[in-house]
Amino acid sequence: MKHTILYIALLCCFSSFTLHAQTGDMPTVHGYWEGSWSIDFTYNVYLETDANGKVTGTITWSLSRFDPNTQGMVESNPKEFVEGTYNNKTGVLNLKTVKEEDPYNELMPGIYYLKMMESGAEMKGYTDGYSESAKIPITMSRMRT
Repeated sequence: MKHTILYIALLCCFSSFTLHAQTGDMPTVHGYWEGSWSIDFTYNVYLETDANGKVTGTITWSLSRFDPNTQGMVESNPKEFVEGTYNNKTGVLNLKTVKEEDPYNELMPGIYYLKMMESGAEMKGYTDGYSESAKIPITMSRMRT
């Protein structure tokens, strides 16, 4: 009996792996992500996808800036609204800024190029911020779907 249960469990495991390998699809980008841009700037991202690979989302930044009125550092959380595409065969995500909610003008529009890792837990890439001379590395880790 124990061998039968173990056999069925292994069969289910290998069947799901085989199905994933046959379809060739990478994990979805839909969900909540967190990451860092350059060294000091952290962010949270929420991405939604549709059946055609179109992606929309919001990047909420965690920034600190000097406030001359208080002579101290002030935290701010500007938002960047992005749109783009995700290819579930290659795992490539391309995003660009379409709108900002940034009362202190801390952000500049960005173009993001990311590649999903096979585990589905991380994406790596870069942003060029509309400047070909400044390709800044970015990494995003999945928080939850």
